[in-house]
Amino acid sequence: MSRVAALLAKDVRGITRDRFLLFLLLYAALFPLLLRVVLPHLAIPHLQLYLAPAPPIFGALLAGTVLGFSLIEERESGTLQLMRVLPQGEATQAFYLVGATTAISGLTAGVCSLLYGMPVQRPLLHGALLVATAAGGPLLMLCLGVFAENKIEGLALSKIASLPSAVPILLFVVPGAWQGLLAWSPWYWIYLGMLRAYAGDAELAETGLAFPALPEAAFWLVPLVLCAGCGALLARRLQRLVA
Repeated sequence: MSRVAALLAKDVRGITRDRFLLFLLLYAALFPLLLRVVLPHLAIPHLQLYLAPAPPIFGALLAGTVLGFSLIEERESGTLQLMRVLPQGEATQAFYLVGATTAISGLTAGVCSLLYGMPVQRPLLHGALLVATAAGGPLLMLCLGVFAENKIEGLALSKIASLPSAVPILLFVVPGAWQGLLAWSPWYWIYLGMLRAYAGDAELAETGLAFPALPEAAFWLVPLVLCAGCGALLARRLQRLVA
């Protein structure tokens, strides 16, 4: 635990010294508050429900982006290569990278959901979906660490890598019979699962969206498997890069 604490302290120092990274974390908190103020003044049916999954998803991805930039900086400075020969070992470093990013992303997602303030109808499903949402943080972090050579490239890549999280928007334009083609995106499952967590069956029926006829567990288990599988591939690629 002391080794993990040392790694966490190192990252906290790096983030607090970078105003841009601090701004990203602050922006994650301001986003749900802005929605909470603006949405009541917009007379669009179910708009508050439609946007309810956005704050936790957005918060988790921003947390992953912040830690991704820290990873880029460590690659640029050669810190990752140096840490491979330290007593803590590769396993501890890998555990820390994924575990800490997941924890921070989950915490950010939970705080953003609380700040949005919409009542939850299915608390257990909502909690499981926050865990699944948190898994998107390390996926984005590893993507930045593997493919971005510097922070400028990382900024552009973070926008591209976040595009799959916008897949739920297509649910409102793709016919119901074709919406299953969007199931490759973890955020497709998270979005629909979040809607089920926030609303009752009657309100969900009024949305006109096509929900897969699957158990509730599928809405958090499938994105967890998708994120874990892609994350494992990226982690192996990162190990080869710093070898």
